[in-house]
Amino acid sequence: MGFDRTVTGHGDRCPGAESARMSLQEDHLMATHAVRAQHESADHDPLGTVAHGARGAAEGARDVAGEIVTRLPGAAASTRDVVGQANVQMRSSSNETLIAGASLSLGLAIGLLVAGSNRLLVVTALIPAAAMGATLMERRSRELAE
Repeated sequence: MGFDRTVTGHGDRCPGAESARMSLQEDHLMATHAVRAQHESADHDPLGTVAHGARGAAEGARDVAGEIVTRLPGAAASTRDVVGQANVQMRSSSNETLIAGASLSLGLAIGLLVAGSNRLLVVTALIPAAAMGATLMERRSRELAE
């Protein structure tokens, strides 16, 4: 799923990501075993099996949605902190550093695009270039205004 690679702004693993992933895997295994057991019984009702499977899927979706809702505020706060730190670092960097970073990010995005990567991944690679470019343009407009 990728949750185990999520990090917070301080380089720590995201609290509870591993347990959430394990919980989701256990829920999936339990639902799979329940459906198989019911399917393998000799006197099963196909309509009942479908209804039971749909009920199990709805319960699983509800549980996952509940987990997401409980973790969302922490993830939003962590993201806000990381973006704030990145903004402070960009504002304190030299123009040359910003130009190099924007060029590297733009080159990565173009390489991903040429390689046929997912468009969302290409757009994500452009975010740092846009942020650094905006900082450079802001500095330039301030210099011209003075």
